[in-house]
Amino acid sequence: MTALYDDADLLKLVTRNCFRVFGVSTTATKATIQLVSGRISKELQLDMHSQGTFLPWLPSLMIDKVSLEESKASINLPSSRINARIWWFSGDSALKKFEPHPDETVLIGWVESLQKLSNHDALLLFLAGSSVLDPRFNNLSLWADCLRRWIELIHSDSFWYEQRIAEQRSGFEPRASDNDFARLRKATIDQLLLPVIEAGTDALVEERDEDALRIKILIEMVAPNEEIQLRYLAKLFLNLTATLSEACDDLHEKCWKVIVEDDDARARNLRALMPVIDDFETTVVPIVDRIRYLLGENALTRKNLNVAAKCVFEIAKATTWTDDSKLSSRLFHNAAIYGKGTVIEGKAKERLVRYGVLIG
Repeated sequence: MTALYDDADLLKLVTRNCFRVFGVSTTATKATIQLVSGRISKELQLDMHSQGTFLPWLPSLMIDKVSLEESKASINLPSSRINARIWWFSGDSALKKFEPHPDETVLIGWVESLQKLSNHDALLLFLAGSSVLDPRFNNLSLWADCLRRWIELIHSDSFWYEQRIAEQRSGFEPRASDNDFARLRKATIDQLLLPVIEAGTDALVEERDEDALRIKILIEMVAPNEEIQLRYLAKLFLNLTATLSEACDDLHEKCWKVIVEDDDARARNLRALMPVIDDFETTVVPIVDRIRYLLGENALTRKNLNVAAKCVFEIAKATTWTDDSKLSSRLFHNAAIYGKGTVIEGKAKERLVRYGVLIG
């Protein structure tokens, strides 16, 4: 029903949630789950098809012996059990409210009314509803509201107190430890936001830069502090900046294979430089342009772009002896755009000053 979080860890936490497999809420006790597990096991022995809790916004879940055993192992492992509670409902109120195609006004109304019963269940419904309404993150205000509320919940001491009480009342032994809860508290924001980053990364790979830019803006809107914001943005643009670095390193190596000190040899190799310049303009320049569009002008001074500037000037230094106007205009156009902050000396600097790229 929804494309949000496809193949992402968060979807798996919900779709394959052990509480969903058993068809119970997160308040179910060990005794109740054992009874349900026994019933499902008998149904499977009789070749009867068993299905976990059905929801129109989740892929259907047909239970087999493997999934049953995996869920039994998960529910009996303290750290896995308390994590599963985060991503399933503590009651039936939200499940009864949900419809496949709510509009935004109806969804917000449900959330507001449900918060009186369970803030957590209301927000899980909010997350599900947002994924149905807007799987491409077109509505930034909707998603920002949803994710901010989730982050506020995750930072709430009362929420984790409720989770501890639920664990104590469940009857499972051993219980989750303080360290288990501390680790989960740190990991939950990642579980919430990393699928958003994955959606942005997919957009970048598919060159849907406008979609990626919206996700970048969304992360900037909801990240609780600058450190977390930068961490997630680094994850989002890691593949793009790595691609730029690889392209620049490759061209830099090509430059050095052509560049020699002897003027005669340099003249003979001038033609060999032209494909390098072509490569620069067809590989590096488009990536730099995308980074400028996505990250802003300040990105041009960052470390990963310095390599691009060096590529330009290595080519410029190799051709300082010629007055070829076509070659010069291409070189110095690129130099003007990507060469900010790079130290250039000697003949290369003289020509760059003459062409107005640098101020002498």
